[in-house]
Amino acid sequence: MPLACLILITGCANNVWVKKGASASEFNMDNAQCNAQAYSIPFASVYQQAIVQNECLQGKGWTLRDRDAHDASSAQAQSSWQSVMSKHDADSLARCKDPAFITYFQKTACYSKDISFEQMADATKITAQQKPVLMGVKKSIDAQNAQLLYALKSIPNAPGEKFASLFQVFAADTDKNTLDLYTGKITWGDYSQKRKDLASKLQESLKGLR
Repeated sequence: MPLACLILITGCANNVWVKKGASASEFNMDNAQCNAQAYSIPFASVYQQAIVQNECLQGKGWTLRDRDAHDASSAQAQSSWQSVMSKHDADSLARCKDPAFITYFQKTACYSKDISFEQMADATKITAQQKPVLMGVKKSIDAQNAQLLYALKSIPNAPGEKFASLFQVFAADTDKNTLDLYTGKITWGDYSQKRKDLASKLQESLKGLR
């Protein structure tokens, strides 16, 4: 997390500026703006400039916390995040092995990264027998994702809100892809290709959030 000195008031060694879900780059931008505001005051003392800068940062949602307490909290949040994601991965693997969904996974890979060229080249469309299986997979994924987002948003210092916002966009595009397959607008190959593309975009957007 970003660090900042509370000049002449508390010292900088044991303090850290924090803002839930914010990144270091966001702090640097806010801090630069507040620094410019503080130094724009004519004939202000260093003490007065520090007060202005600190009040400015607080106005932007930043809070000064004890560094040791924050580090401990962050470490706990990271551990909780990893625990939640591990459970999510385990639930995904369990679905992949569920006999009820075998028809679905014969047409597309369990994980989007494992989708093969042959699956993306599949020119067949969904059959009446495959439709209820597709809906069963969708229901299972929707329930799992709802649990994931709830768990992440409950972790202090975890970027759950940002994750949720990105994931909701991803989920809407995924629903459209599923609907297009279900209604026969696209082939299984088109569906698999879109799955792969969407997952790649989500992973790229999530970089730096953890």
